[in-house]
Amino acid sequence: MGVALDVTFWVTIFLATSGELFITVYTLILFSDLLMDHVNPIELCARVNGLSGFTMGIHAGMTALLLLRAEWAAVALNIPLLGWHISAVRRGAHLLDNTRIFGSLSRERRVAEVKLGFFLVSFFFYLYRFIMMLLEVP
Repeated sequence: MGVALDVTFWVTIFLATSGELFITVYTLILFSDLLMDHVNPIELCARVNGLSGFTMGIHAGMTALLLLRAEWAAVALNIPLLGWHISAVRRGAHLLDNTRIFGSLSRERRVAEVKLGFFLVSFFFYLYRFIMMLLEVP
C-alpha cells in the first residue's frame, strides 16, 4: 500500500506541474497573439486573469502536499514562487489591467518566461525524486 500511495502522490505532483506548464505556455501564446493583433487586450486579460487564481491555487495546493509529505527540498524549491504569488495578491498585481497591458507586456512576458523555466526545472526535479523513490523500494 505504501508504494501505491507514493506513486499516486508523485503522479498528482506531475499532473499539477504539467497543468502549470500548460497554463504558462498558453499565457505566452496569448501574449504573442496580442503583439500580432490576433487577440484584443480585453479578451487577453479576461483569459489570463481567469487562469491566474487557478494557477496560484494549484501551486499552493502542490506546495502544501509536498509539505505534508516532508519533501523539504521540493518545498524549499516552491517557497520563493509561492511567496511571490502571495506578494502579488497582496499588492493587487496578480490581475492584468486591459487599459495598461501594452505598457506592462514586456514585464508580464518575462514573468511568464521565468515561471515556465521554473516549472520545467520543477518537473524534472520531481521526476528525479520519483525515480529515486522507485529505486529505494525493496
